[in-house]
Amino acid sequence: MDPEKWIPIGVVGAAHGLRGEVWLRPFNPDSECFQPGRVLTARGPSGSVRRLRVVASVARSPRGVLVRFEGIEDRTSARSLTGSEIAVQRKDLPPLDPGEFYHEDLIGLPVRTRSGQPIGRVAGLMKGATDILVLEGARGEVLVPFVEGFVVEVRDDAVILEDGALE
Repeated sequence: MDPEKWIPIGVVGAAHGLRGEVWLRPFNPDSECFQPGRVLTARGPSGSVRRLRVVASVARSPRGVLVRFEGIEDRTSARSLTGSEIAVQRKDLPPLDPGEFYHEDLIGLPVRTRSGQPIGRVAGLMKGATDILVLEGARGEVLVPFVEGFVVEVRDDAVILEDGALE
């Protein structure tokens, strides 16, 4: 695993107030990656890339984390970040416990059923009411809910689905 690789950890939502604060929707609601002093990368919908330093992590709520960044001083500047994907370098993420993984680590892994039938590879993940695996294989692109009942196990070398998960 490349420690310099940037890992997506959330998306900027709406601007809040007049002083440049924004709501962040973290992919992991318990993430500590939005602490003051942390340097993050924002990739805008247009492809623009900006480095941002967290000045203040103001509040947490069901909407996400209310954050203020250095250099983002007003509502207009804050609005320019809306829709940006926020990423952090892998080396700055907390170590994983056994059996844990970052979604980014799944991309490219082979996928097979519990009985060994090859399905294809993980091409990506989508956010919805639940996470959704995007698989590519002989059947073309297949979407599989990333939940118990469909996904049996995630290993370093493969994602294992229940037999019949694609029927």
